Amino acid sequence: MNKRILYVFLIAIFFLATAQDLYAASAAVSISPVKKTLVLPRGEEKEVIYTAINNSDRTQHVVVRPRYWHVSEENTGIQMTAWLNMIPAEFDLEPGETRNIVGKITVPEEAVGELAAMIAFTPIPEEGQALNIIFSVSLYVIIRGTEEIDCRLTNFMIDRYQDANSLIAKVSLENKGNTHITPRVNVHVQDILGREIKTGNFKYGKPVYPGTTQDYFGEIYTRLKPGIYKAWVDMELANVSSRLDKKFYFLVGLKNRVIYTFFRRPNE
Repeated sequence: MNKRILYVFLIAIFFLATAQDLYAASAAVSISPVKKTLVLPRGEEKEVIYTAINNSDRTQHVVVRPRYWHVSEENTGIQMTAWLNMIPAEFDLEPGETRNIVGKITVPEEAVGELAAMIAFTPIPEEGQALNIIFSVSLYVIIRGTEEIDCRLTNFMIDRYQDANSLIAKVSLENKGNTHITPRVNVHVQDILGREIKTGNFKYGKPVYPGTTQDYFGEIYTRLKPGIYKAWVDMELANVSSRLDKKFYFLVGLKNRVIYTFFRRPNE
Protein backbone atom coordinates (compact mmCIF):
# COMPACT_ATOMS: atom_id res chain seq x y z
CA MET A 1 0.00 0.00 0.00
CA ASN A 2 2.84 2.40 0.87
CA LYS A 3 4.53 1.70 -2.46
CA ARG A 4 1.31 2.46 -4.30
CA ILE A 5 0.90 5.76 -2.46
CA LEU A 6 4.53 6.66 -3.22
CA TYR A 7 4.00 5.81 -6.90
CA VAL A 8 0.92 8.05 -7.14
CA PHE A 9 2.78 10.82 -5.33
CA LEU A 10 5.70 10.68 -7.77
CA ILE A 11 3.33 10.79 -10.76
CA ALA A 12 1.61 13.85 -9.28
CA ILE A 13 4.96 15.58 -8.77
CA PHE A 14 5.96 14.79 -12.37
CA PHE A 15 2.78 16.27 -13.84
CA LEU A 16 3.00 19.32 -11.59
CA ALA A 17 6.57 19.97 -12.69
CA THR A 18 5.61 19.46 -16.33
CA ALA A 19 2.71 21.89 -16.00
CA GLN A 20 4.99 24.48 -14.42
CA ASP A 21 7.52 24.07 -17.25
CA LEU A 22 4.77 24.46 -19.85
CA TYR A 23 3.49 27.58 -18.14
CA ALA A 24 6.95 29.08 -17.93
CA ALA A 25 7.60 28.35 -21.61
CA SER A 26 4.27 29.73 -22.74
CA ALA A 27 4.89 32.93 -20.77
CA ALA A 28 8.43 33.40 -22.10
CA VAL A 29 7.29 36.04 -24.61
CA SER A 30 4.04 37.95 -24.24
CA ILE A 31 2.44 40.30 -26.79
CA SER A 32 -0.11 43.07 -26.38
CA PRO A 33 -2.71 43.96 -27.46
CA VAL A 34 -4.10 40.49 -28.21
CA LYS A 35 -6.90 41.93 -30.36
CA LYS A 36 -7.21 45.13 -32.36
CA THR A 37 -10.09 46.41 -34.48
CA LEU A 38 -9.75 49.48 -36.72
CA VAL A 39 -12.30 51.26 -38.92
CA LEU A 40 -10.53 52.88 -41.89
CA PRO A 41 -11.58 54.18 -45.32
CA ARG A 42 -10.08 52.90 -48.57
CA GLY A 43 -6.63 54.29 -49.24
CA GLU A 44 -6.00 55.12 -45.56
CA GLU A 45 -2.64 54.33 -43.94
CA LYS A 46 -2.32 53.52 -40.26
CA GLU A 47 0.25 52.07 -37.87
CA VAL A 48 -0.56 49.63 -35.07
CA ILE A 49 1.95 49.15 -32.27
CA TYR A 50 2.44 45.73 -30.66
CA THR A 51 4.54 45.39 -27.52
CA ALA A 52 6.65 42.25 -27.00
CA ILE A 53 8.05 41.41 -23.57
CA ASN A 54 10.64 38.72 -22.82
CA ASN A 55 9.62 37.26 -19.47
CA SER A 56 12.31 34.56 -19.52
CA ASP A 57 15.93 34.50 -18.41
CA ARG A 58 17.28 33.74 -21.89
CA THR A 59 17.50 35.60 -25.18
CA GLN A 60 14.52 34.95 -27.46
CA HIS A 61 14.68 35.19 -31.26
CA VAL A 62 11.13 35.92 -32.44
CA VAL A 63 9.75 35.57 -35.98
CA VAL A 64 6.57 37.48 -36.94
CA ARG A 65 4.25 35.80 -39.46
CA PRO A 66 0.85 37.33 -40.30
CA ARG A 67 -1.72 35.19 -42.11
CA TYR A 68 -5.31 35.62 -43.21
CA TRP A 69 -7.80 34.66 -40.51
CA HIS A 70 -11.04 35.08 -42.44
CA VAL A 71 -11.34 36.11 -46.07
CA SER A 72 -14.60 37.16 -47.72
CA GLU A 73 -15.21 36.25 -51.35
CA GLU A 74 -14.83 39.91 -52.40
CA ASN A 75 -11.33 40.12 -50.90
CA THR A 76 -9.87 36.80 -52.06
CA GLY A 77 -7.63 38.51 -54.63
CA ILE A 78 -5.97 40.78 -52.06
CA GLN A 79 -2.60 39.48 -50.85
CA MET A 80 -1.61 39.91 -47.22
CA THR A 81 1.46 41.93 -48.20
CA ALA A 82 -0.77 44.39 -50.08
CA TRP A 83 -2.27 45.74 -46.87
CA LEU A 84 -0.15 44.63 -43.87
CA ASN A 85 3.58 44.89 -43.28
CA MET A 86 5.14 43.93 -39.92
CA ILE A 87 8.36 45.78 -38.99
CA PRO A 88 10.61 44.13 -38.05
CA ALA A 89 9.73 40.68 -39.40
CA GLU A 90 12.04 39.09 -36.82
CA PHE A 91 14.01 40.33 -33.84
CA ASP A 92 15.94 39.38 -30.71
CA LEU A 93 14.69 40.04 -27.19
CA GLU A 94 17.13 40.04 -24.32
CA PRO A 95 15.93 38.77 -20.91
CA GLY A 96 13.46 41.30 -19.48
CA GLU A 97 13.55 43.45 -22.64
CA THR A 98 10.47 45.19 -24.03
CA ARG A 99 10.22 46.07 -27.72
CA ASN A 100 7.62 47.66 -30.00
CA ILE A 101 6.74 46.08 -33.34
CA VAL A 102 4.92 48.15 -35.95
CA GLY A 103 2.11 46.87 -38.14
CA LYS A 104 1.85 49.18 -41.15
CA ILE A 105 -1.64 49.06 -42.67
CA THR A 106 -2.58 50.38 -46.12
CA VAL A 107 -6.22 49.80 -47.03
CA PRO A 108 -6.53 48.68 -50.68
CA GLU A 109 -8.96 50.60 -52.88
CA GLU A 110 -10.72 47.35 -53.85
CA ALA A 111 -11.22 46.11 -50.27
CA VAL A 112 -14.81 45.46 -49.15
CA GLY A 113 -16.25 44.86 -45.71
CA GLU A 114 -13.34 43.69 -43.61
CA LEU A 115 -9.75 42.47 -43.71
CA ALA A 116 -8.72 40.11 -40.91
CA ALA A 117 -5.31 38.74 -39.95
CA MET A 118 -3.90 36.48 -37.27
CA ILE A 119 -0.33 37.56 -36.45
CA ALA A 120 1.90 34.85 -34.98
CA PHE A 121 4.92 35.76 -32.84
CA THR A 122 7.06 32.62 -32.76
CA PRO A 123 10.11 32.32 -30.49
CA ILE A 124 12.64 30.06 -32.24
CA PRO A 125 13.69 27.28 -29.82
CA GLU A 126 17.33 26.79 -28.97
CA GLU A 127 19.05 23.52 -29.72
CA GLY A 128 17.72 20.84 -27.40
CA GLN A 129 14.66 22.87 -26.46
CA ALA A 130 11.58 20.81 -27.30
CA LEU A 131 8.88 23.45 -26.86
CA ASN A 132 7.98 26.05 -29.46
CA ILE A 133 5.13 28.16 -28.12
CA ILE A 134 3.44 30.52 -30.60
CA PHE A 135 1.74 33.69 -29.34
CA SER A 136 -0.92 34.94 -31.81
CA VAL A 137 -2.87 38.20 -31.88
CA SER A 138 -5.79 39.18 -34.11
CA LEU A 139 -6.16 42.28 -36.27
CA TYR A 140 -9.41 43.40 -37.93
CA VAL A 141 -9.69 46.30 -40.37
CA ILE A 142 -13.28 47.28 -41.16
CA ILE A 143 -13.49 49.22 -44.44
CA ARG A 144 -15.51 52.33 -43.66
CA GLY A 145 -18.43 52.90 -46.05
CA THR A 146 -18.47 49.30 -47.31
CA GLU A 147 -19.46 47.45 -44.10
CA GLU A 148 -22.79 45.62 -43.92
CA ILE A 149 -24.08 44.69 -40.45
CA ASP A 150 -26.73 41.97 -40.66
CA CYS A 151 -26.82 39.62 -37.67
CA ARG A 152 -29.88 37.44 -37.00
CA LEU A 153 -30.94 35.31 -34.05
CA THR A 154 -31.77 32.00 -35.74
CA ASN A 155 -32.31 29.72 -32.74
CA PHE A 156 -33.04 29.98 -29.03
CA MET A 157 -33.21 27.19 -26.46
CA ILE A 158 -33.68 27.19 -22.70
CA ASP A 159 -34.02 24.18 -20.40
CA ARG A 160 -33.23 22.74 -17.00
CA TYR A 161 -29.53 22.33 -16.27
CA GLN A 162 -27.80 19.68 -14.15
CA ASP A 163 -29.27 19.64 -10.62
CA ALA A 164 -32.55 21.40 -11.58
CA ASN A 165 -31.54 24.53 -9.64
CA SER A 166 -30.47 26.38 -12.75
CA LEU A 167 -31.28 26.80 -16.45
CA ILE A 168 -29.07 26.70 -19.52
CA ALA A 169 -29.78 28.84 -22.56
CA LYS A 170 -28.43 28.66 -26.10
CA VAL A 171 -28.48 31.58 -28.52
CA SER A 172 -27.58 31.00 -32.20
CA LEU A 173 -26.46 33.99 -34.27
CA GLU A 174 -26.14 34.01 -38.05
CA ASN A 175 -23.93 36.66 -39.64
CA LYS A 176 -25.26 37.63 -43.06
CA GLY A 177 -23.17 40.79 -43.26
CA ASN A 178 -19.56 41.26 -44.38
CA THR A 179 -17.79 42.01 -41.07
CA HIS A 180 -17.28 39.85 -38.00
CA ILE A 181 -19.52 40.37 -34.98
CA THR A 182 -18.46 40.02 -31.33
CA PRO A 183 -21.62 39.96 -29.17
CA ARG A 184 -22.04 40.41 -25.44
CA VAL A 185 -25.04 38.17 -24.77
CA ASN A 186 -27.38 38.51 -21.78
CA VAL A 187 -30.56 36.49 -21.25
CA HIS A 188 -33.03 38.01 -18.77
CA VAL A 189 -35.61 35.63 -17.29
CA GLN A 190 -38.79 37.52 -16.44
CA ASP A 191 -42.27 36.67 -15.23
CA ILE A 192 -45.27 37.06 -17.49
CA LEU A 193 -45.60 40.74 -16.49
CA GLY A 194 -41.98 41.48 -17.47
CA ARG A 195 -40.59 41.64 -13.92
CA GLU A 196 -36.95 40.57 -13.67
CA ILE A 197 -36.21 37.22 -12.01
CA LYS A 198 -32.63 36.43 -12.98
CA THR A 199 -30.05 37.32 -15.66
CA GLY A 200 -27.56 34.98 -17.27
CA ASN A 201 -24.34 36.51 -18.60
CA PHE A 202 -22.71 34.60 -21.45
CA LYS A 203 -18.95 34.38 -21.95
CA TYR A 204 -17.74 37.24 -24.14
CA GLY A 205 -15.17 37.01 -26.88
CA LYS A 206 -16.15 34.38 -29.46
CA PRO A 207 -16.83 36.10 -32.82
CA VAL A 208 -19.25 35.08 -35.56
CA TYR A 209 -17.72 35.55 -39.00
CA PRO A 210 -19.53 36.54 -42.22
CA GLY A 211 -21.50 33.67 -43.71
CA THR A 212 -21.34 31.56 -40.51
CA THR A 213 -23.53 30.75 -37.50
CA GLN A 214 -22.20 30.66 -33.95
CA ASP A 215 -23.81 29.20 -30.81
CA TYR A 216 -23.49 30.88 -27.40
CA PHE A 217 -24.29 29.14 -24.11
CA GLY A 218 -24.91 30.54 -20.65
CA GLU A 219 -26.14 29.31 -17.27
CA ILE A 220 -28.94 31.08 -15.38
CA TYR A 221 -28.99 30.29 -11.66
CA THR A 222 -32.69 30.13 -10.82
CA ARG A 223 -35.37 27.54 -10.05
CA LEU A 224 -38.78 28.40 -11.44
CA LYS A 225 -42.24 27.31 -10.40
CA PRO A 226 -44.51 25.84 -13.09
CA GLY A 227 -45.90 28.56 -15.35
CA ILE A 228 -45.26 30.81 -18.35
CA TYR A 229 -42.16 33.01 -18.35
CA LYS A 230 -40.46 35.46 -20.66
CA ALA A 231 -36.85 35.32 -21.91
CA TRP A 232 -35.41 38.63 -23.08
CA VAL A 233 -32.29 38.07 -25.21
CA ASP A 234 -30.26 41.28 -25.17
CA MET A 235 -27.06 41.45 -27.25
CA GLU A 236 -24.57 44.26 -27.60
CA LEU A 237 -22.65 43.87 -30.86
CA ALA A 238 -19.63 45.44 -29.22
CA ASN A 239 -17.21 45.78 -32.14
CA VAL A 240 -19.73 47.51 -34.44
CA SER A 241 -21.59 49.63 -31.84
CA SER A 242 -25.00 48.06 -32.42
CA ARG A 243 -27.59 46.09 -30.46
CA LEU A 244 -29.95 43.20 -31.13
CA ASP A 245 -32.71 42.01 -28.81
CA LYS A 246 -35.71 39.71 -28.91
CA LYS A 247 -38.25 38.38 -26.41
CA PHE A 248 -39.58 34.83 -26.21
CA TYR A 249 -42.04 32.99 -23.99
CA PHE A 250 -41.42 29.57 -22.49
CA LEU A 251 -43.47 27.15 -20.43
CA VAL A 252 -41.99 25.55 -17.29
CA GLY A 253 -43.29 22.32 -15.77
CA LEU A 254 -42.27 20.40 -12.67
CA LYS A 255 -38.67 20.32 -11.40
CA ASN A 256 -37.60 23.36 -13.44
CA ARG A 257 -37.99 21.53 -16.77
CA VAL A 258 -38.90 23.68 -19.77
CA ILE A 259 -41.78 22.02 -21.61
CA TYR A 260 -42.06 24.35 -24.59
CA THR A 261 -40.36 27.46 -26.01
CA PHE A 262 -42.34 29.81 -28.24
CA PHE A 263 -39.73 30.66 -30.84
CA ARG A 264 -40.33 31.48 -34.49
CA ARG A 265 -37.26 31.24 -36.72
CA PRO A 266 -36.62 34.06 -39.22
CA ASN A 267 -37.33 31.89 -42.30
CA GLU A 268 -40.60 30.52 -40.97
